[in-house]
Amino acid sequence: MCEPTTIAIASFGLSVLQQEQQYRAQKDQAAAQELKNKEARKSANRAYLSDLNELDRIKDNELRDAAKEKEGKSLELLKKQDSALLKGLESGNQNVEALLRDIGFDYQPTFSMLSDKQEDANISNIFGQDDAYSAMRRSYNKLPDVFQPSKAGLLIGIGSSAVGSYSNLVSGKYGKSSSSDLPTETEKYNRTTYGMSVESQRALRGNY
Repeated sequence: MCEPTTIAIASFGLSVLQQEQQYRAQKDQAAAQELKNKEARKSANRAYLSDLNELDRIKDNELRDAAKEKEGKSLELLKKQDSALLKGLESGNQNVEALLRDIGFDYQPTFSMLSDKQEDANISNIFGQDDAYSAMRRSYNKLPDVFQPSKAGLLIGIGSSAVGSYSNLVSGKYGKSSSSDLPTETEKYNRTTYGMSVESQRALRGNY
């Protein structure tokens, strides 16, 4: 039959082993989650950059189309004004300047519309960048938190197990706990001097 002290030590050792295994498992789990979060952040960053590139591509196309159309309308206006000027000079029209001004007024709404398109393209790009950034932040916020196990918590747990095992030993939970279970000074001497265990000494004396 095992001594209560032996049982207490074994119980304490088993508790320490279980706590260390749990601590290592939690560390491994935290490391794995951190790796997943890192990859998720990279994916969110790539998506954000891709969105920005697409927004810039759309803006550049819209600005280029508006500028091209504006340039075409400007040339068209100049041709009409040149033609009107030539006809006015040939016919001796005294109101050539008014005629040219009227032609310019006819094109003013078109130029205003094209300018608005260019401004809208820039504004849409700005709002699109804000939306893309918000989407990236939402992806970040969805990532699970990583909880690192506490080394101090492990040490506290081990300390609590030691106190618990000792309390159980003293209270007799592991069996008879009396002075007869403790080695006497003679048994201690024989164990130290001759290497005889307490159990073997008591067996020789017929205590078991």
